[in-house]
Amino acid sequence: MLDTLYPRLRCPVCDGYYNGLCPVCRLTIVPEPESDILHCSRYEGSAKILVSSFKSAGSFNAGKEIAGIIHSRFEDYIRDFDIVTWAPSSRLSRQRLGFDHGEVLARNVAALAGREHARLFKAPEFEQKGLERTGRQENALTIRLVKNGQSLVKGRKILVLDDVATTGSTLSSCMVKITDAGGIAGAVAFAYQGAR
Repeated sequence: MLDTLYPRLRCPVCDGYYNGLCPVCRLTIVPEPESDILHCSRYEGSAKILVSSFKSAGSFNAGKEIAGIIHSRFEDYIRDFDIVTWAPSSRLSRQRLGFDHGEVLARNVAALAGREHARLFKAPEFEQKGLERTGRQENALTIRLVKNGQSLVKGRKILVLDDVATTGSTLSSCMVKITDAGGIAGAVAFAYQGAR
């Protein structure tokens, strides 16, 4: 009965009664020291469960927690940007999930930071998940700006968000597209998995 009346009073990781991510689970979200990618946590433990809850189970509470963690860790950095956008997901991924998790994440972070959010990228040709390092790099090169993307980007600072960075290829490709269109790019991932 309580779950029906107060669904947010559950930690999305351990399922204990708490309003949001409980302090014990929050302590396990620690960054990977050996990464060039700005991120909040290694892709393991609580971070992995949060991402899975958000994407696989469609838990928007988990998505809000992820956005809150990104915002609290990088608030000053995010403040320097005009627009928050997201690394594009393949059409297959969006269809499977029933929503664009990247868009939800960017919208939530942008709202917390008082920034604008916008869709700037067309999805890569294939889904990145399951591809090896070289395949991810090649697939990321197929990312393109949306039709009005150049006009949105030119002369502005754009922050690209991703839930999980593996090789950094997607974020890197997005940043190159922004720079080539006359913008200034930055990127943050919630979790870093490390190259396979």
